[in-house]
Amino acid sequence: MDRNIKTILAAVVLLQAGMAAYSNFFSVYIAEITGGSYMAVAVFAALPFAAYAFTSRIWGVLSDFFGARRPFMIWGLFAMGALTALFIPFFNSAAMIIGISTVVSLANAVFMPAMLAAVSHDTENSGKALGLFDGAAALGWGAGSMAMGLMAKFASTDLKGDFSMIFMFSSAAILLASIVVMIFFHRLKLKRMEGKLSDMVKSTYKISSSSPLLPLLYIAVLLGWFALFWYVPLIKLNLFDDFAGGDWLLYGAAHAAASFTSIFASPFAGRLCDRIGGQRIMMGAMAAYMVYIPAAVFFAHDKLIFIILWMLPIWSFFNVGIYSSGARLSKIEHRAETMGTLESCRDLAGTAAPLGSGRLASAIGRNQSIVFAPLFLVGAFIAMLLLRRKQAMEEKATLFTQKTISR
Repeated sequence: MDRNIKTILAAVVLLQAGMAAYSNFFSVYIAEITGGSYMAVAVFAALPFAAYAFTSRIWGVLSDFFGARRPFMIWGLFAMGALTALFIPFFNSAAMIIGISTVVSLANAVFMPAMLAAVSHDTENSGKALGLFDGAAALGWGAGSMAMGLMAKFASTDLKGDFSMIFMFSSAAILLASIVVMIFFHRLKLKRMEGKLSDMVKSTYKISSSSPLLPLLYIAVLLGWFALFWYVPLIKLNLFDDFAGGDWLLYGAAHAAASFTSIFASPFAGRLCDRIGGQRIMMGAMAAYMVYIPAAVFFAHDKLIFIILWMLPIWSFFNVGIYSSGARLSKIEHRAETMGTLESCRDLAGTAAPLGSGRLASAIGRNQSIVFAPLFLVGAFIAMLLLRRKQAMEEKATLFTQKTISR
């Protein structure tokens, strides 16, 4: 395996461990300190995504323009690790939690498009590499979730609610990830783009013409993530309240268990993407979610069935399918831009969906709100069908042109 890929995998384990610790903790804790407000949970989920959505594409374009991946990863990770330490004195203030999370997300936007572009640099084997990336992320997320559960359990019983050790852990893990990249990642041989930087910046929010199929992929990704972010903040409260019974350790262990299945599923999903295509994998995952989400609500109070559903690694196939599709449809010189746009689509969905589901949950109830999520998956599935139809038509036209020229 390429040294750079190994370095990124090690860094993403540390990154995700740090992110999981504070993110999964605040997903529940912010509801506790605001009297169970669904809208507080929704705003905590939404604002960081908004910050990321409107900046990740810019950083992806800059990474492509300068032909650089390494500096964006190093400084982005370093900034994120340093900013995460700000949670330590302010973890009891909902407003400060939301504000700091938003700023931390801005740092995340600096490095993630470059990291995804670097890991998918070899287009032919991009599915395998992205599957390993997703598996490493799951390993880190599971480890961080378990560490969070242990620290939160200890802090709530022995430290009288002083949860600052969680954020010390998060900050240290992310800072260590930046050091790993700085020491071990070798510069990729990429050329700086011709033209003016100002022209590139002006065109940042124009969809690249590198492939006419990308806009349909972006629409499908936006709607697909909208469905997932509609239900995830609310289902986490079901996990904590109904399954874990308010036990931080059991809550963290449940997250870790779900991540454990993804560790094995993600590399398999990556290899499958290389074999049959990321688009098919993505569509299969969306179809599975259409069944999974209503089932998770229906069996919310059956602990055994609920945890089995919770551990199903559908997300691994959906996520790897998305980025594998983006890698296949984009040119290498526009790869970070494409990855940044896919990230922006995800985070635009992550901005709007929790606010919608949170408001609806306040009006009609948590589980009643969740069951609306599959409606958006239907729209995403239709967009993918249109993409595949357009792609088939283009391939036929290209084949006809080639036959005509050969004659």
